[in-house]
Amino acid sequence: MAPRTFSTRVRHRLYTFARRLATPFADSRRRRFLTDMVPGLVIANHVHLSKVARAVGRGSENVHAAEKRLSRHLGSEHRTGVPWPTAFCTTPPPWSTMTP
Repeated sequence: MAPRTFSTRVRHRLYTFARRLATPFADSRRRRFLTDMVPGLVIANHVHLSKVARAVGRGSENVHAAEKRLSRHLGSEHRTGVPWPTAFCTTPPPWSTMTP
């Protein structure tokens, strides 16, 4: 069985999509985070930051440094300003209205 690799054309389209997704953000750190994370999740086919960092490696860049940067940004209070469940939903998540 041949290894699963992404062609240059597919990678180019992923990065183009990620750049377009990141354009509304004025902060360059957020833009870089999105342009690395979105293609990295798809290419790595995994959610672990170390695998995402390896998937989007820029050649000479240290994988540990990329992983640390992605991790630091995920933990940042400035990522959205609101908690994740309400940041991307127009309606409250189902678990918020459940009663014990």
